[in-house]
Amino acid sequence: GACTSASGRLSLFVVLCARLGLVRLGASALRSVDAVQLPTRILGMSVFTPRFIQMCHGAGVFVHAWTINDQPTMRELLCLGVDGLVTDRADLAALVVSDLRS
Repeated sequence: GACTSASGRLSLFVVLCARLGLVRLGASALRSVDAVQLPTRILGMSVFTPRFIQMCHGAGVFVHAWTINDQPTMRELLCLGVDGLVTDRADLAALVVSDLRS
C-alpha cells in the first residue's frame, strides 16, 4: 500500500525518453511507480519540460520537483503542471500558491 517513486536509473531513462520524443516508451517504463521526484536538471538537461510532465501525467504518475527555494522557479514549475514542490521555504511556496489561486 505504499507509494513508490522512480529510481535514479529509471528517472534518467524517462527524462531521456521525453527529450527524444519516445513518450510511449517512457510512459510504459513508469507503469510501476506512483511518482517521479527529481531535481530541475539531470546531467545538464532540464527535466521539467511540458513533454516530460505530459508523459508522466499520461502514465498516471505524479511529478514532484526538489529542492525549489525561490518564488520564480516555484511559479514556473507549478504553471507547467508539476504536482508538488519540495522546498526549504514553505513560506514562499504558500505565497506563490495563494497568488496562483487568486
